[in-house]
Amino acid sequence: EAETIELGFKSELLAGGMRLNAALFYTEIEDFQSVIFVGDGFATESIPVETQGIEFESIWAATESVVLALAATYADAENTDTGLTPSGAPEWTASFTLDHSWDVSSDYSVRTNAAVNYTGDRYTQSDETYEAPALTLVDLRVALAPSSDNWELALMARNLFDEQELAFGFAMPFYGDTGTSIGSYNRPRTVSIQARYNF
Repeated sequence: EAETIELGFKSELLAGGMRLNAALFYTEIEDFQSVIFVGDGFATESIPVETQGIEFESIWAATESVVLALAATYADAENTDTGLTPSGAPEWTASFTLDHSWDVSSDYSVRTNAAVNYTGDRYTQSDETYEAPALTLVDLRVALAPSSDNWELALMARNLFDEQELAFGFAMPFYGDTGTSIGSYNRPRTVSIQARYNF
């Protein structure tokens, strides 16, 4: 059960060419489902959580072929029983995207989408343990399509710069001592080709 109070605004500027939204929020959650590792598996516990902060988003059609978007959220989350930060709750998250379309001829166009996603440091387990550092990932997609738009061929790269940080960690006492831990990294750079055809 969640109760939320929100105060904000939504606006359109530049004759509709820009959208600008922002909001202050406060949320109380009863019986928030928190997943923790207990040594031989995962368990769920219900905790009371409060979170408050501000979120902002904007979209701007800078030209007929370029669209920019920016979004950011600051959220201060707290387990109200312990005063500690719940797992998986970064204070800051943000994203920036750029969409560009370029007519290389009268018959074909190249469409580019670039995205930068930021996640602040966060705990991966309860009691503020196993802190995952802040991470910024860049994704890129470049596609070729005809003016008829009945097909598209794209080259995609996720995590373009192959940024690697701890994404998850937990204690593993069954390996001989209570100080043993196990962790995993975020997904490495992935490159793929995508083809689409409209019948």
